[in-house]
Amino acid sequence: MNKPLSQRLVALFIYAVTVVGCSSSPGPDTMSSSGASANCAACHSAATVTRRQIMGAGGDFRGNSAIVSNHVTTTGDPTPAQCLVCHDLATHMSGVVRLRNADGGASIVYSAATPASLEPFCLSCHDTLGATSTFAAGGTPLRPFNDNNTLGSVPNVAGNKIRSYWTGTNNRHKTTGALTCAGTGAATTGCHGNNGAINMHGSVSKGLLTQNLTLPVPDASLYAYNDYKLCFDCHSLPGNAAVSPQVVLGYKAGGNYDVTQVPPIASFVTLTATIQSLFRERYIASSPNIPFYNDTIGIDSFPYLPLHNYHLLSTFTFFSTNNVLSWQYRGDPAQVGRISCVTCHNVHGTNGGSARSTFDELGVTSAATGTDLYSTMTDSNYNNPPVMESYPMNCNVNSCHGLSNKTYYWNSPANE
Repeated sequence: MNKPLSQRLVALFIYAVTVVGCSSSPGPDTMSSSGASANCAACHSAATVTRRQIMGAGGDFRGNSAIVSNHVTTTGDPTPAQCLVCHDLATHMSGVVRLRNADGGASIVYSAATPASLEPFCLSCHDTLGATSTFAAGGTPLRPFNDNNTLGSVPNVAGNKIRSYWTGTNNRHKTTGALTCAGTGAATTGCHGNNGAINMHGSVSKGLLTQNLTLPVPDASLYAYNDYKLCFDCHSLPGNAAVSPQVVLGYKAGGNYDVTQVPPIASFVTLTATIQSLFRERYIASSPNIPFYNDTIGIDSFPYLPLHNYHLLSTFTFFSTNNVLSWQYRGDPAQVGRISCVTCHNVHGTNGGSARSTFDELGVTSAATGTDLYSTMTDSNYNNPPVMESYPMNCNVNSCHGLSNKTYYWNSPANE
Protein backbone atom coordinates (compact mmCIF):
# COMPACT_ATOMS: atom_id res chain seq x y z
CA MET A 1 0.00 0.00 0.00
CA ASN A 2 1.33 3.45 -0.90
CA LYS A 3 1.99 5.71 2.06
CA PRO A 4 0.92 9.37 2.05
CA LEU A 5 3.47 11.77 0.62
CA SER A 6 4.14 13.35 4.02
CA GLN A 7 5.07 9.96 5.52
CA ARG A 8 7.35 9.15 2.60
CA LEU A 9 9.17 12.49 2.98
CA VAL A 10 9.69 11.91 6.70
CA ALA A 11 11.01 8.44 6.01
CA LEU A 12 13.39 9.80 3.41
CA PHE A 13 14.65 12.44 5.83
CA ILE A 14 15.28 9.86 8.55
CA TYR A 15 17.15 7.70 6.03
CA ALA A 16 19.30 10.66 4.99
CA VAL A 17 20.21 11.51 8.57
CA THR A 18 20.91 8.00 9.84
CA VAL A 19 22.33 6.27 6.77
CA VAL A 20 23.72 8.86 4.38
CA GLY A 21 24.69 11.47 6.94
CA CYS A 22 22.92 14.50 5.45
CA SER A 23 21.30 16.88 7.88
CA SER A 24 19.72 20.29 7.61
CA SER A 25 20.31 21.18 11.25
CA PRO A 26 23.11 23.60 12.19
CA GLY A 27 26.38 22.47 13.73
CA PRO A 28 28.70 19.48 13.41
CA ASP A 29 27.45 16.38 11.62
CA THR A 30 28.62 12.97 10.50
CA MET A 31 30.75 14.52 7.75
CA SER A 32 32.57 16.93 10.05
CA SER A 33 34.93 14.42 11.59
CA SER A 34 35.11 11.89 8.78
CA GLY A 35 37.59 13.86 6.68
CA ALA A 36 38.85 12.13 3.55
CA SER A 37 36.58 9.16 4.22
CA ALA A 38 33.49 11.32 3.79
CA ASN A 39 31.11 10.38 0.99
CA CYS A 40 30.59 13.81 -0.55
CA ALA A 41 28.67 12.41 -3.51
CA ALA A 42 26.00 10.97 -1.22
CA CYS A 43 24.58 14.43 -0.62
CA HIS A 44 25.95 16.49 -3.48
CA SER A 45 24.83 14.44 -6.47
CA ALA A 46 21.42 16.06 -6.46
CA ALA A 47 20.16 19.60 -6.10
CA THR A 48 17.99 20.79 -3.23
CA VAL A 49 16.08 24.00 -2.66
CA THR A 50 19.23 25.75 -1.41
CA ARG A 51 22.02 23.71 -2.98
CA ARG A 52 22.96 23.11 -6.59
CA GLN A 53 24.17 19.75 -7.85
CA ILE A 54 27.93 19.36 -7.40
CA MET A 55 28.67 15.78 -8.46
CA GLY A 56 27.49 13.63 -11.32
CA ALA A 57 26.40 14.18 -14.92
CA GLY A 58 24.68 17.48 -14.16
CA GLY A 59 27.19 18.70 -11.61
CA ASP A 60 30.06 21.16 -11.50
CA PHE A 61 32.96 18.88 -12.37
CA ARG A 62 34.10 16.65 -15.23
CA GLY A 63 31.27 14.26 -14.68
CA ASN A 64 29.26 16.92 -16.53
CA SER A 65 30.12 16.89 -20.23
CA ALA A 66 29.32 20.62 -20.53
CA ILE A 67 32.12 21.54 -18.13
CA VAL A 68 35.32 22.28 -19.98
CA SER A 69 37.60 23.43 -17.16
CA ASN A 70 37.78 22.92 -13.44
CA HIS A 71 40.22 22.98 -10.56
CA VAL A 72 40.40 19.21 -10.15
CA THR A 73 41.52 17.77 -13.47
CA THR A 74 40.87 14.08 -12.99
CA THR A 75 38.51 12.48 -15.48
CA GLY A 76 35.48 12.41 -13.17
CA ASP A 77 34.36 13.98 -9.93
CA PRO A 78 36.87 14.85 -7.19
CA THR A 79 37.53 12.51 -4.32
CA PRO A 80 36.66 13.58 -0.77
CA ALA A 81 40.37 14.16 -0.13
CA GLN A 82 40.44 16.56 -3.06
CA CYS A 83 37.34 18.36 -1.79
CA LEU A 84 39.13 18.95 1.52
CA VAL A 85 41.92 20.87 -0.21
CA CYS A 86 39.45 23.77 -0.41
CA HIS A 87 36.59 23.03 2.00
CA ASP A 88 36.59 23.22 5.80
CA LEU A 89 34.14 20.68 7.23
CA ALA A 90 34.54 21.67 10.89
CA THR A 91 30.91 22.78 11.04
CA HIS A 92 29.63 21.35 7.80
CA MET A 93 25.93 21.73 6.95
CA SER A 94 25.58 24.71 9.26
CA GLY A 95 24.22 26.81 6.42
CA VAL A 96 27.60 28.48 5.79
CA VAL A 97 30.23 27.58 3.21
CA ARG A 98 33.62 27.45 4.92
CA LEU A 99 36.80 27.31 2.89
CA ARG A 100 40.42 26.82 3.94
CA ASN A 101 43.35 29.20 3.73
CA ALA A 102 45.77 27.16 1.64
CA ASP A 103 48.84 28.38 3.52
CA GLY A 104 47.63 27.95 7.09
CA GLY A 105 44.40 26.00 7.02
CA ALA A 106 42.38 28.70 8.77
CA SER A 107 38.68 28.74 8.00
CA ILE A 108 37.47 31.38 5.53
CA VAL A 109 33.74 32.02 5.57
CA TYR A 110 32.26 32.61 2.14
CA SER A 111 29.32 34.98 2.16
CA ALA A 112 27.05 35.05 -0.87
CA ALA A 113 26.18 38.61 0.09
CA THR A 114 29.87 39.57 -0.11
CA PRO A 115 31.48 37.49 -2.87
CA ALA A 116 34.75 39.39 -2.46
CA SER A 117 35.17 37.15 0.60
CA LEU A 118 36.46 34.55 -1.86
CA GLU A 119 39.50 36.62 -2.78
CA PRO A 120 41.73 35.78 0.24
CA PHE A 121 40.92 32.10 -0.32
CA CYS A 122 41.82 32.22 -4.01
CA LEU A 123 45.04 34.18 -3.50
CA SER A 124 46.20 31.94 -0.65
CA CYS A 125 46.66 29.11 -3.15
CA HIS A 126 47.56 31.07 -6.29
CA ASP A 127 50.84 32.34 -4.90
CA THR A 128 54.43 31.16 -5.12
CA LEU A 129 53.89 28.77 -2.19
CA GLY A 130 50.78 27.03 -3.46
CA ALA A 131 48.76 25.15 -0.86
CA THR A 132 51.38 24.59 1.82
CA SER A 133 48.86 23.49 4.42
CA THR A 134 45.89 21.91 2.65
CA PHE A 135 47.32 19.76 -0.17
CA ALA A 136 45.92 16.25 -0.47
CA ALA A 137 47.89 13.20 0.64
CA GLY A 138 50.27 12.18 -2.12
CA GLY A 139 50.33 15.68 -3.56
CA THR A 140 52.58 18.67 -2.96
CA PRO A 141 51.92 22.35 -2.24
CA LEU A 142 52.18 23.10 -5.96
CA ARG A 143 50.22 19.96 -6.89
CA PRO A 144 47.56 20.26 -4.18
CA PHE A 145 44.90 17.99 -5.70
CA ASN A 146 47.35 15.14 -6.35
CA ASP A 147 46.29 15.08 -9.98
CA ASN A 148 48.17 15.80 -13.18
CA ASN A 149 48.34 19.59 -12.80
CA THR A 150 51.12 21.55 -11.11
CA LEU A 151 50.87 25.26 -10.29
CA GLY A 152 53.49 27.13 -12.27
CA SER A 153 53.82 24.46 -14.96
CA VAL A 154 52.03 24.01 -18.27
CA PRO A 155 49.05 24.17 -18.56
CA ASN A 156 48.80 26.09 -15.27
CA VAL A 157 51.91 28.16 -15.82
CA ALA A 158 50.40 31.32 -14.29
CA GLY A 159 48.79 29.47 -11.39
CA ASN A 160 51.44 30.39 -8.81
CA LYS A 161 51.84 33.99 -10.00
CA ILE A 162 48.31 35.40 -9.71
CA ARG A 163 48.77 36.85 -6.23
CA SER A 164 51.89 38.80 -7.22
CA TYR A 165 50.10 40.12 -10.31
CA TRP A 166 46.93 41.10 -8.44
CA THR A 167 48.89 42.90 -5.73
CA GLY A 168 51.21 44.60 -8.25
CA THR A 169 51.64 48.34 -8.47
CA ASN A 170 49.66 48.75 -11.70
CA ASN A 171 46.27 47.08 -11.70
CA ARG A 172 43.47 48.85 -13.54
CA HIS A 173 41.00 46.00 -13.03
CA LYS A 174 41.55 45.88 -9.28
CA THR A 175 41.44 49.63 -8.73
CA THR A 176 37.96 49.90 -10.21
CA GLY A 177 36.77 48.64 -6.83
CA ALA A 178 34.21 46.29 -8.38
CA LEU A 179 36.29 43.48 -9.82
CA THR A 180 37.28 40.62 -7.57
CA CYS A 181 37.97 37.01 -8.51
CA ALA A 182 34.30 36.03 -8.69
CA GLY A 183 32.55 39.35 -8.16
CA THR A 184 28.89 39.34 -7.24
CA GLY A 185 27.77 37.03 -10.00
CA ALA A 186 27.04 39.96 -12.29
CA ALA A 187 29.10 40.18 -15.45
CA THR A 188 30.55 43.55 -14.51
CA THR A 189 31.94 42.60 -11.10
CA GLY A 190 34.14 39.55 -11.64
CA CYS A 191 35.79 37.39 -14.25
CA HIS A 192 35.73 33.89 -12.80
CA GLY A 193 32.78 31.62 -12.12
CA ASN A 194 30.46 29.71 -14.41
CA ASN A 195 28.50 31.52 -17.10
CA GLY A 196 27.78 34.48 -14.82
CA ALA A 197 27.24 32.49 -11.62
CA ILE A 198 29.63 32.31 -8.69
CA ASN A 199 30.86 28.75 -8.95
CA MET A 200 34.55 27.98 -8.70
CA HIS A 201 34.27 24.24 -9.31
CA GLY A 202 34.00 24.28 -13.09
CA SER A 203 32.73 26.33 -15.96
CA VAL A 204 31.16 26.09 -19.38
CA SER A 205 33.90 28.51 -20.48
CA LYS A 206 37.51 27.38 -20.58
CA GLY A 207 39.71 28.63 -17.76
CA LEU A 208 36.90 29.05 -15.22
CA LEU A 209 35.77 32.22 -16.96
CA THR A 210 32.36 33.60 -16.13
CA GLN A 211 31.72 34.60 -19.75
CA ASN A 212 33.25 33.26 -22.89
CA LEU A 213 36.82 34.11 -23.80
CA THR A 214 37.70 31.41 -26.30
CA LEU A 215 41.19 30.11 -25.56
CA PRO A 216 42.78 29.43 -27.89
CA VAL A 217 40.74 31.20 -30.56
CA PRO A 218 40.05 28.75 -33.41
CA ASP A 219 41.89 29.30 -36.63
CA ALA A 220 38.80 30.53 -38.46
CA SER A 221 38.66 32.88 -41.42
CA LEU A 222 36.40 35.45 -39.75
CA TYR A 223 36.57 37.29 -36.46
CA ALA A 224 33.82 36.31 -33.97
CA TYR A 225 32.78 38.68 -31.19
CA ASN A 226 31.88 35.82 -28.86
CA ASP A 227 35.50 34.65 -28.79
CA TYR A 228 36.28 37.85 -26.85
CA LYS A 229 32.96 38.25 -25.04
CA LEU A 230 34.40 38.38 -21.52
CA CYS A 231 36.58 41.36 -22.40
CA PHE A 232 34.45 43.23 -24.90
CA ASP A 233 31.11 43.01 -23.06
CA CYS A 234 32.69 44.75 -20.10
CA HIS A 235 34.69 47.18 -22.22
CA SER A 236 31.45 48.23 -23.93
CA LEU A 237 29.88 49.45 -20.68
CA PRO A 238 29.38 53.16 -19.92
CA GLY A 239 32.49 54.59 -18.36
CA ASN A 240 34.81 52.41 -20.43
CA ALA A 241 34.75 54.56 -23.55
CA ALA A 242 38.53 54.83 -23.68
CA VAL A 243 38.89 51.04 -24.00
CA SER A 244 35.75 50.20 -25.96
CA PRO A 245 35.84 47.76 -28.89
CA GLN A 246 35.45 50.79 -31.17
CA VAL A 247 38.65 52.27 -29.78
CA VAL A 248 40.50 48.96 -29.89
CA LEU A 249 39.42 47.87 -33.37
CA GLY A 250 37.74 50.84 -35.08
CA TYR A 251 39.21 52.97 -37.85
CA LYS A 252 38.10 55.42 -40.51
CA ALA A 253 36.44 53.82 -43.53
CA GLY A 254 38.54 54.65 -46.58
CA GLY A 255 41.38 55.97 -44.44
CA ASN A 256 45.01 54.91 -44.48
CA TYR A 257 44.29 52.15 -41.95
CA ASP A 258 41.41 50.66 -43.94
CA VAL A 259 43.54 48.00 -45.64
CA THR A 260 42.87 44.51 -46.92
CA GLN A 261 44.40 42.69 -43.96
CA VAL A 262 42.00 43.95 -41.31
CA PRO A 263 38.33 44.55 -42.36
CA PRO A 264 36.95 41.10 -41.33
CA ILE A 265 37.97 41.67 -37.72
CA ALA A 266 36.41 45.10 -37.40
CA SER A 267 33.20 44.25 -39.23
CA PHE A 268 31.15 44.36 -36.01
CA VAL A 269 32.52 47.77 -35.00
CA THR A 270 30.84 51.01 -36.02
CA LEU A 271 33.74 52.64 -37.81
CA THR A 272 34.88 55.85 -36.17
CA ALA A 273 35.68 59.29 -37.56
CA THR A 274 39.37 58.62 -36.97
CA ILE A 275 41.43 55.73 -35.71
CA GLN A 276 41.51 55.93 -31.90
CA SER A 277 43.69 53.00 -30.93
CA LEU A 278 47.24 53.97 -30.07
CA PHE A 279 48.43 50.52 -31.10
CA ARG A 280 49.02 51.19 -34.76
CA GLU A 281 51.74 51.26 -37.40
CA ARG A 282 52.83 54.23 -39.47
CA TYR A 283 55.65 54.03 -41.96
CA ILE A 284 58.45 56.58 -41.70
CA ALA A 285 61.65 56.01 -43.65
CA SER A 286 64.90 55.83 -41.74
CA SER A 287 66.82 59.04 -41.19
CA PRO A 288 69.41 60.25 -38.69
CA ASN A 289 66.72 61.39 -36.25
CA ILE A 290 63.64 59.33 -37.12
CA PRO A 291 63.69 55.52 -36.78
CA PHE A 292 62.03 53.01 -39.07
CA TYR A 293 58.56 52.39 -37.61
CA ASN A 294 57.27 49.74 -39.99
CA ASP A 295 57.22 46.13 -38.72
CA THR A 296 55.10 44.66 -41.49
CA ILE A 297 57.73 42.07 -42.41
CA GLY A 298 58.80 43.90 -45.54
CA ILE A 299 55.27 44.33 -46.93
CA ASP A 300 55.75 48.00 -47.60
CA SER A 301 52.67 48.16 -49.82
CA PHE A 302 50.76 48.33 -46.51
CA PRO A 303 52.59 51.03 -44.57
CA TYR A 304 49.65 51.63 -42.19
CA LEU A 305 48.10 48.90 -40.05
CA PRO A 306 45.79 48.98 -36.99
CA LEU A 307 47.85 46.54 -35.01
CA HIS A 308 45.17 45.09 -32.72
CA ASN A 309 43.24 44.02 -35.80
CA TYR A 310 46.37 42.69 -37.46
CA HIS A 311 47.33 40.54 -34.48
CA LEU A 312 43.81 39.11 -34.12
CA LEU A 313 43.68 37.90 -37.70
CA SER A 314 43.27 34.28 -38.66
CA THR A 315 46.56 32.42 -38.94
CA PHE A 316 45.77 32.02 -42.64
CA THR A 317 45.97 35.44 -44.26
CA PHE A 318 48.06 36.92 -47.03
CA PHE A 319 51.00 34.59 -46.39
CA SER A 320 51.38 31.49 -48.52
CA THR A 321 51.80 29.47 -45.32
CA ASN A 322 50.60 29.92 -41.74
CA ASN A 323 50.73 33.44 -40.45
CA VAL A 324 53.35 33.65 -37.73
CA LEU A 325 50.84 35.52 -35.55
CA SER A 326 49.73 32.54 -33.45
CA TRP A 327 50.33 31.49 -29.87
CA GLN A 328 50.21 28.53 -27.54
CA TYR A 329 47.45 28.72 -24.93
CA ARG A 330 49.03 28.42 -21.49
CA GLY A 331 52.28 27.46 -23.22
CA ASP A 332 50.79 24.16 -24.36
CA PRO A 333 52.09 23.27 -27.87
CA ALA A 334 49.01 21.10 -28.36
CA GLN A 335 46.74 24.16 -28.02
CA VAL A 336 47.76 26.58 -30.75
CA GLY A 337 45.40 29.29 -31.96
CA ARG A 338 45.11 32.92 -32.87
CA ILE A 339 46.48 35.64 -30.64
CA SER A 340 43.99 36.86 -28.04
CA CYS A 341 43.70 39.79 -25.63
CA VAL A 342 45.49 37.91 -22.84
CA THR A 343 48.45 37.04 -25.04
CA CYS A 344 49.89 40.51 -24.49
CA HIS A 345 47.81 42.07 -21.68
CA ASN A 346 48.21 40.89 -18.10
CA VAL A 347 44.65 41.28 -16.88
CA HIS A 348 45.62 40.35 -13.33
CA GLY A 349 48.03 43.30 -13.05
CA THR A 350 51.62 44.32 -13.58
CA ASN A 351 54.38 46.01 -11.65
CA GLY A 352 54.18 49.07 -13.85
CA GLY A 353 57.25 48.42 -15.95
CA SER A 354 55.30 47.99 -19.17
CA ALA A 355 52.78 50.28 -20.85
CA ARG A 356 49.02 49.76 -21.06
CA SER A 357 48.81 46.68 -18.82
CA THR A 358 50.95 44.63 -21.19
CA PHE A 359 53.08 41.95 -19.57
CA ASP A 360 56.16 43.37 -17.90
CA GLU A 361 58.21 40.87 -19.88
CA LEU A 362 57.30 42.71 -23.09
CA GLY A 363 59.17 45.76 -21.85
CA VAL A 364 56.95 48.24 -23.69
CA THR A 365 58.09 51.79 -22.98
CA SER A 366 57.02 55.15 -24.37
CA ALA A 367 59.33 57.34 -26.41
CA ALA A 368 59.25 60.54 -28.48
CA THR A 369 60.97 62.14 -31.43
CA GLY A 370 59.99 65.79 -31.53
CA THR A 371 56.20 65.87 -31.59
CA ASP A 372 55.97 62.20 -32.62
CA LEU A 373 54.98 59.76 -29.87
CA TYR A 374 55.56 56.02 -30.11
CA SER A 375 56.31 52.97 -28.00
CA THR A 376 59.29 50.66 -28.21
CA MET A 377 60.22 47.13 -27.31
CA THR A 378 63.95 46.62 -27.06
CA ASP A 379 65.78 44.04 -29.10
CA SER A 380 67.26 42.34 -26.03
CA ASN A 381 63.79 41.32 -24.91
CA TYR A 382 63.34 39.06 -27.92
CA ASN A 383 66.62 37.39 -28.69
CA ASN A 384 68.42 36.65 -25.45
CA PRO A 385 66.47 34.93 -24.00
CA PRO A 386 63.65 34.43 -26.55
CA VAL A 387 60.97 36.11 -24.43
CA MET A 388 58.31 36.07 -27.14
CA GLU A 389 58.43 32.28 -27.38
CA SER A 390 58.30 31.62 -23.65
CA TYR A 391 55.87 32.47 -20.86
CA PRO A 392 53.85 34.65 -20.73
CA MET A 393 53.51 35.47 -24.46
CA ASN A 394 54.06 31.93 -25.74
CA CYS A 395 54.18 33.05 -29.36
CA ASN A 396 54.81 30.26 -31.81
CA VAL A 397 57.78 32.00 -33.38
CA ASN A 398 60.16 34.77 -32.40
CA SER A 399 61.18 36.02 -35.83
CA CYS A 400 58.34 38.56 -36.22
CA HIS A 401 59.73 40.85 -33.51
CA GLY A 402 63.36 39.95 -34.06
CA LEU A 403 63.75 41.37 -37.54
CA SER A 404 65.33 44.68 -36.59
CA ASN A 405 67.26 46.22 -33.76
CA LYS A 406 64.12 47.58 -32.14
CA THR A 407 60.38 47.13 -32.50
CA TYR A 408 58.17 50.23 -32.58
CA TYR A 409 54.49 51.01 -32.70
CA TRP A 410 52.95 54.38 -33.43
CA ASN A 411 51.02 56.53 -30.98
CA SER A 412 50.54 59.94 -32.59
CA PRO A 413 50.02 61.51 -34.97
CA ALA A 414 48.16 58.78 -36.81
CA ASN A 415 48.29 60.48 -40.22
CA GLU A 416 45.01 58.87 -41.18
